[in-house]
Amino acid sequence: MKDEDLDKFLGAAKDTPIPDCPGALEDNVLRRIRLSKQVTEGSLWDWLPALLPKPVFAAAMLAVVVTVSSGITVVTTQRYVSSDQNHQLASNALDFGVFASGDLLNLNHREP
Repeated sequence: MKDEDLDKFLGAAKDTPIPDCPGALEDNVLRRIRLSKQVTEGSLWDWLPALLPKPVFAAAMLAVVVTVSSGITVVTTQRYVSSDQNHQLASNALDFGVFASGDLLNLNHREP
């Protein structure tokens, strides 16, 4: 019974006439082809400004990046210098210069 209903539906669909194409179909297709050629014929540099949001925004972001980078560099350099100064002060306080003296460890040195 279901097969009969399907056959009736397909027969009715086959008998219905196909609607006519719009009268200006060919003109519309040719116009779209012409417009698409104009869009694709642009140079490489024509679409580059569209990628950038706004030049003012890009300049502001560049300034922020340079400022943050410079600040990080200054802070890191100051910590490195103060670390070296702390090592030097600790070395002086513990008097590690004693071991640099040749008289203390010179075993070949004889007293007169």
